[in-house]
Amino acid sequence: MISNLQKAYVIHSRPYKETSLIVTFLTEKKGKITAVAKGAKRKNSRLSGNLEPFQSLNIDFRGKSDLKSLVLAEPSEVFEDFCGSENLYSAFYINELINYLIAQADESVEIFDLYKKCIANLKKNNSIEKQSKQEVLYQPQAQLLN
Repeated sequence: MISNLQKAYVIHSRPYKETSLIVTFLTEKKGKITAVAKGAKRKNSRLSGNLEPFQSLNIDFRGKSDLKSLVLAEPSEVFEDFCGSENLYSAFYINELINYLIAQADESVEIFDLYKKCIANLKKNNSIEKQSKQEVLYQPQAQLLN
C-alpha cells in the first residue's frame, strides 16, 4: 500500500454516525483533505484526543475519492496551549478562512507554512498589540484571497 504519511493540522471536524468523525485537515503536501476517522469518539481509540484543532500531527490516509479514510494520526510536536482566549478566537477565524477559501486537494506548501507560522505566533504571544495582531491575521487572509 502507498503511504500518505505527512504533517497536517485539523481545520474542522464534525460527528459522523455514532463513533466516528469527519475531519478536514490542512496537509503539507496534499493541501486540504477530508477524511473519516472511524471510531475516533470511542474512549479507547488510538485516534481519541489527537484530532484537536491547532495540533501538529503526522497523519496517514487511504482512498481515491475526495473523502479519505484516516489510518493514523499522532502528534508531531508537543501541544502548546494559547495564552489568551482572544488569540484562540483569532486562530479559529484563520481555520474558518482556510476551510471555506481553499479547495479540496489544492496543494500549496506556502499556505501550510503560513498557517503554521500564524498559529505559532498566536500561541506564543499573550498580549499581541492591535497593530501586530492585524499583521498576524491579515497576512494569511490577504494571501488566501489573492
